Amino acid sequence: MESNRHVLYILRDTRSPRGAVLGFLKVGYKKLFLLERDGSHVEVEPLCVLDFYIHESQQRRGLGRELFREMLQRERVQPHKLAVDRPSEKLLGFLKKHFGLCDLIPQVNNFVIFEGFFSTRTAPARRPFPRPRPEEPIKPYSLSERHFLREEPEPPWPFNLGRGSPVRGSLRPFLVRRETPPGTPPGTESPPSRPRAGPGTGGKWGRK
Repeated sequence: MESNRHVLYILRDTRSPRGAVLGFLKVGYKKLFLLERDGSHVEVEPLCVLDFYIHESQQRRGLGRELFREMLQRERVQPHKLAVDRPSEKLLGFLKKHFGLCDLIPQVNNFVIFEGFFSTRTAPARRPFPRPRPEEPIKPYSLSERHFLREEPEPPWPFNLGRGSPVRGSLRPFLVRRETPPGTPPGTESPPSRPRAGPGTGGKWGRK
């Protein structure tokens, strides 16, 4: 019988007339969180022994061993790869006597596993660490930042003209041109005189 991924193996007496049931073994796959020897958690889905029973009148006749081996052959699994759900002391003695399962790995749940359960589990591939780069002197800021810090904003023209700067562009028409008599020492030039209207010129200030 198979239901919900559980398989029930039944040992039946083939002698007539009734063919009585002598025992059964129930197994199934379950997702479990198990502990390794080093205490690390592992999520696995092993084949689990869920129930095992042989009628008392048929015990100590090798029928349980025959039923268990038939299950291992059909499921293609080794005894140390099984997880046993809440085994009794009698079942633990049975597994130790007939299959050599005696070294238990303690778990926090109701399942029992034995030494060799994790023997063929492949370890995860380790990612290689990047090679360290050669040490370089630490720079406070980049070269472009240093040039930027050195430069100062220049005021717009004509405010950027300092003393002694030559007159450029359209500034020349706005300067008053003065003629200095020859031989005049520098700095003693007289200010330019405003033109006056003389008599008879017909100007605004002249006489009529």
